[in-house]
Parts: sequence; structure tokens; C-alpha cells
Amino acid sequence: MLGQELRTPVDLIFGLPPEPGSKARPGLDYFSQLRERLRETHELTLAVLAEAGIKQKRAYYIRCSGEDFAPGAC
Repeated sequence: MLGQELRTPVDLIFGLPPEPGSKARPGLDYFSQLRERLRETHELTLAVLAEAGIKQKRAYYIRCSGEDFAPGAC
């Protein structure tokens, strides 16, 4: 109208959100499954990183035990 695009409410473009007990649309199903997969991946990554950190710390302390100096060794 007069060189400007009309603003349309989002509900008219995409439809109303599904009711809590009703069958969800395929697009919303995809996003809920994606969110769940990302959450699971994040939890798995945190667990693996924690385990790797413990292993790296153990390996570091084994290597940096240092040398024992005896009197007169210098």
C-alpha cells in the first residue's frame, strides 16, 4: 500500500501453534527432534571432554615428575 509492503500477522502466514495434545506438524516435529539430538550430543561431548581432561592431566603428571638431585650432583 502506497509503496510499502503490508504487515501480516505471523499467525496468518504460518498458522496457529498446535494444541498441547494434538498431532504436531512435520516441521515442528523436525525441530523438536533436532533440539533433542543437539541436547544429547552436548551431554555426550561434555562427558567425553571430562574424561579426556582426566587422562591428559594424568599423563602430564607422569611426565613432569622431575629429577631427583643428590648432594654434590651439580
